[in-house]
Amino acid sequence: MKEIAEDDLGGYKQLNKIELTYLTWDDIEDYCKKLANLINNSDFKPEIIVGIQRGGSITAVFLSHLLNTENLCTIGIRTTKTDDIRSQRIKPIVYDSFSLQLISGKIVLLTDDITDTGVTLIEAKKELLKYGCKEVKSATMICAPASNGKVDFYAKEVKPWVVFPWEIKI
Repeated sequence: MKEIAEDDLGGYKQLNKIELTYLTWDDIEDYCKKLANLINNSDFKPEIIVGIQRGGSITAVFLSHLLNTENLCTIGIRTTKTDDIRSQRIKPIVYDSFSLQLISGKIVLLTDDITDTGVTLIEAKKELLKYGCKEVKSATMICAPASNGKVDFYAKEVKPWVVFPWEIKI
Protein backbone atom coordinates (compact mmCIF):
# COMPACT_ATOMS: atom_id res chain seq x y z
CA MET A 1 0.00 0.00 0.00
CA LYS A 2 1.17 3.47 -0.79
CA GLU A 3 -0.01 6.99 -0.11
CA ILE A 4 -0.21 9.13 -3.23
CA ALA A 5 -0.55 12.79 -3.91
CA GLU A 6 -1.96 14.66 -6.87
CA ASP A 7 -1.08 13.29 -10.30
CA ASP A 8 0.57 10.01 -9.29
CA LEU A 9 -0.80 7.12 -11.39
CA GLY A 10 -0.12 8.90 -14.66
CA GLY A 11 -2.90 11.44 -14.75
CA TYR A 12 -5.37 10.50 -12.04
CA LYS A 13 -6.02 13.76 -10.20
CA GLN A 14 -6.60 13.62 -6.49
CA LEU A 15 -6.93 16.53 -4.09
CA ASN A 16 -6.47 14.52 -0.91
CA LYS A 17 -3.99 11.82 -0.13
CA ILE A 18 -5.58 8.40 -0.02
CA GLU A 19 -4.28 4.95 0.74
CA LEU A 20 -4.06 2.66 -2.28
CA THR A 21 -3.68 -1.06 -2.78
CA TYR A 22 -1.92 -1.94 -6.04
CA LEU A 23 -2.78 -5.31 -7.51
CA THR A 24 -0.57 -7.29 -9.88
CA TRP A 25 -1.56 -9.68 -12.64
CA ASP A 26 -0.52 -12.50 -10.30
CA ASP A 27 -3.04 -11.16 -7.74
CA ILE A 28 -5.74 -11.11 -10.42
CA GLU A 29 -4.99 -14.71 -11.36
CA ASP A 30 -5.02 -15.79 -7.70
CA TYR A 31 -8.31 -14.00 -6.97
CA CYS A 32 -9.99 -15.50 -10.05
CA LYS A 33 -8.80 -18.98 -9.03
CA LYS A 34 -10.24 -18.39 -5.56
CA LEU A 35 -13.54 -17.27 -7.09
CA ALA A 36 -13.63 -20.33 -9.35
CA ASN A 37 -13.07 -22.59 -6.33
CA LEU A 38 -15.82 -20.86 -4.36
CA ILE A 39 -18.24 -21.23 -7.27
CA ASN A 40 -17.24 -24.84 -7.99
CA ASN A 41 -17.77 -25.73 -4.31
CA SER A 42 -21.28 -24.22 -4.32
CA ASP A 43 -24.46 -25.57 -5.85
CA PHE A 44 -24.43 -22.76 -8.44
CA LYS A 45 -23.50 -23.89 -11.97
CA PRO A 46 -23.52 -20.98 -14.45
CA GLU A 47 -24.42 -21.59 -18.08
CA ILE A 48 -23.24 -18.15 -19.20
CA ILE A 49 -21.03 -15.43 -17.73
CA VAL A 50 -21.87 -11.73 -18.13
CA GLY A 51 -19.03 -9.31 -17.46
CA ILE A 52 -19.73 -5.71 -16.48
CA GLN A 53 -17.67 -3.60 -18.87
CA ARG A 54 -14.70 -3.03 -18.51
CA GLY A 55 -13.03 -4.57 -15.45
CA GLY A 56 -15.73 -7.19 -15.11
CA SER A 57 -14.92 -8.37 -18.62
CA ILE A 58 -11.44 -9.34 -17.46
CA THR A 59 -12.90 -11.25 -14.52
CA ALA A 60 -15.41 -12.89 -16.88
CA VAL A 61 -12.72 -14.15 -19.28
CA PHE A 62 -10.60 -15.62 -16.46
CA LEU A 63 -13.65 -17.33 -14.92
CA SER A 64 -14.86 -18.53 -18.30
CA HIS A 65 -11.66 -20.55 -18.65
CA LEU A 66 -11.44 -21.65 -15.01
CA LEU A 67 -15.10 -22.76 -14.85
CA ASN A 68 -15.08 -24.17 -18.38
CA THR A 69 -18.05 -21.95 -19.29
CA GLU A 70 -17.75 -21.05 -22.96
CA ASN A 71 -20.76 -18.74 -23.18
CA LEU A 72 -19.75 -15.18 -22.41
CA CYS A 73 -21.17 -11.70 -22.99
CA THR A 74 -20.98 -8.22 -21.46
CA ILE A 75 -23.17 -5.42 -20.15
CA GLY A 76 -22.16 -1.78 -20.14
CA ILE A 77 -23.30 0.08 -17.04
CA ARG A 78 -21.86 3.26 -15.60
CA THR A 79 -22.28 4.51 -12.01
CA THR A 80 -19.46 7.10 -11.95
CA LYS A 81 -18.86 10.20 -14.09
CA THR A 82 -15.33 9.14 -15.05
CA ASP A 83 -12.84 6.33 -14.41
CA ASP A 84 -10.79 8.56 -12.10
CA ILE A 85 -10.13 7.54 -8.53
CA ARG A 86 -13.04 8.58 -6.28
CA SER A 87 -15.06 9.84 -9.25
CA GLN A 88 -18.45 11.35 -8.54
CA ARG A 89 -21.27 8.80 -8.42
CA ILE A 90 -24.18 9.11 -10.83
CA LYS A 91 -27.52 7.33 -11.27
CA PRO A 92 -26.70 4.00 -12.98
CA ILE A 93 -26.86 4.15 -16.77
CA VAL A 94 -27.02 0.99 -18.90
CA TYR A 95 -25.31 1.91 -22.16
CA ASP A 96 -24.76 -1.52 -23.74
CA SER A 97 -27.07 -4.49 -23.33
CA PHE A 98 -27.12 -5.84 -26.90
CA SER A 99 -25.57 -9.24 -26.13
CA LEU A 100 -27.96 -9.91 -23.23
CA GLN A 101 -30.35 -11.53 -25.70
CA LEU A 102 -28.17 -14.63 -25.15
CA ILE A 103 -29.15 -15.05 -21.48
CA SER A 104 -32.84 -15.87 -21.80
CA GLY A 105 -33.65 -18.99 -19.76
CA LYS A 106 -30.04 -19.39 -18.61
CA ILE A 107 -28.28 -19.52 -15.22
CA VAL A 108 -26.05 -16.42 -15.24
CA LEU A 109 -22.89 -15.48 -13.40
CA LEU A 110 -22.53 -11.68 -13.35
CA THR A 111 -18.93 -10.52 -12.85
CA ASP A 112 -17.12 -7.32 -12.03
CA ASP A 113 -13.61 -6.53 -10.87
CA ILE A 114 -14.70 -4.76 -7.68
CA THR A 115 -17.83 -3.80 -5.83
CA ASP A 116 -17.77 -0.78 -3.58
CA THR A 117 -21.36 0.18 -2.73
CA GLY A 118 -23.03 -2.68 -4.60
CA VAL A 119 -25.11 -0.28 -6.73
CA THR A 120 -23.61 -1.42 -10.05
CA LEU A 121 -24.27 -5.09 -9.28
CA ILE A 122 -27.83 -4.39 -8.14
CA GLU A 123 -28.65 -2.39 -11.29
CA ALA A 124 -26.95 -4.92 -13.57
CA LYS A 125 -28.91 -7.79 -11.97
CA LYS A 126 -32.17 -5.87 -12.56
CA GLU A 127 -31.23 -5.46 -16.21
CA LEU A 128 -30.34 -9.15 -16.60
CA LEU A 129 -33.68 -10.20 -15.12
CA LYS A 130 -35.47 -8.09 -17.77
CA TYR A 131 -33.92 -10.40 -20.38
CA GLY A 132 -35.49 -13.50 -18.83
CA CYS A 133 -32.54 -15.31 -17.30
CA LYS A 134 -33.40 -18.21 -15.03
CA GLU A 135 -31.08 -17.21 -12.14
CA VAL A 136 -28.35 -14.62 -11.49
CA LYS A 137 -25.51 -14.70 -8.99
CA SER A 138 -22.62 -12.25 -8.83
CA ALA A 139 -18.86 -12.55 -8.37
CA THR A 140 -16.19 -9.91 -7.89
CA MET A 141 -12.50 -10.20 -7.18
CA ILE A 142 -12.60 -7.40 -4.62
CA CYS A 143 -15.37 -6.47 -2.21
CA ALA A 144 -15.40 -3.32 -0.10
CA PRO A 145 -16.84 -3.73 3.40
CA ALA A 146 -19.85 -1.55 2.47
CA SER A 147 -20.93 -3.99 -0.26
CA ASN A 148 -20.55 -7.21 1.68
CA GLY A 149 -23.84 -9.04 1.34
CA LYS A 150 -24.57 -7.51 -2.08
CA VAL A 151 -22.23 -9.89 -3.91
CA ASP A 152 -22.62 -13.67 -3.87
CA PHE A 153 -18.94 -14.61 -4.35
CA TYR A 154 -15.82 -12.53 -3.75
CA ALA A 155 -12.14 -13.34 -3.38
CA LYS A 156 -10.91 -10.59 -1.07
CA GLU A 157 -12.31 -7.80 1.06
CA VAL A 158 -10.22 -4.63 0.84
CA LYS A 159 -10.73 -1.27 2.55
CA PRO A 160 -8.27 1.03 0.75
CA TRP A 161 -8.81 2.12 -2.83
CA VAL A 162 -7.67 -0.58 -5.28
CA VAL A 163 -5.62 0.06 -8.42
CA PHE A 164 -5.82 -2.77 -10.94
CA PRO A 165 -2.93 -3.54 -13.31
CA TRP A 166 -4.98 -2.37 -16.31
CA GLU A 167 -5.55 1.05 -14.70
CA ILE A 168 -1.92 2.13 -14.59
CA LYS A 169 -1.20 4.78 -17.20
CA ILE A 170 2.02 4.69 -19.17
